[in-house]
Amino acid sequence: MASTGNSTSPRGLSLHVGLNEISPAHYGGSNGRLEACVNDAEEMEKLALAQGFKVLGVLRDSQGTRQAVKDAFTQAAKALKSGDIFLFTYSGHGSFVPDENGDEPD
Repeated sequence: MASTGNSTSPRGLSLHVGLNEISPAHYGGSNGRLEACVNDAEEMEKLALAQGFKVLGVLRDSQGTRQAVKDAFTQAAKALKSGDIFLFTYSGHGSFVPDENGDEPD
């Protein structure tokens, strides 16, 4: 990351998630197989490193759990200060899940 002219440059942390597979049990039986998402996450890691970011991790397929992402966000929130940057990238796709509390329009 380029210096802003301040004595302390902003710090950058990043996290990259690539899911070629999703859990069929969680998504109503759909296996949702994709082909290039892990590669996307790895390429985004390279871009982040080239820009001076410290990479917290690359979560691939089964590593990319909700809890792992939440844990990394918590780690970043504790480490970053005002003016710092957190870069999060995700490659994969979503699916439909029931709206349990009715807060989404049909």
